[in-house]
Amino acid sequence: LVLVTSLSILDIHGKVERSLFYNHEDAWWNKQSFAKEHGEMNWQLVLKTPMDNSISKSGQEQRALIGKDDEIPSARVVIYAIIIDYLTTGERLFEHVYVRTSSMDCAGCRVYVGSFDSKGLYISFDDWDEFCCGDLGVASAKKIGS
Repeated sequence: LVLVTSLSILDIHGKVERSLFYNHEDAWWNKQSFAKEHGEMNWQLVLKTPMDNSISKSGQEQRALIGKDDEIPSARVVIYAIIIDYLTTGERLFEHVYVRTSSMDCAGCRVYVGSFDSKGLYISFDDWDEFCCGDLGVASAKKIGS
């Protein structure tokens, strides 16, 4: 459970050590609208691991796993949860895996995040929704009010 503020990904990036983000200075996402989006402050119950049985499945198969009381959170929410958890506990969520989010880049490709190791949090995109990978799952959170 994390209190997500209205900060954008770029705001979060600007407030923490640069080393927490991989390739931070010239990152492709610096100019993407999803990285600039602000949200409402609210509580989010974000799963700390990829959704069960979502690894090695296509984006469509992963979305089919999401229950009626759950949703795929935005990259902003997942990144916020990862960074806040690290700053408070020292734990690196999604250290060896990536998760697809609900965010899209300007070309309509799904944004995924993860591999949060000593090189920093990795943010990328999946331009082929049918892509299956042994370290790519889907993020999940409880719907607000569920």
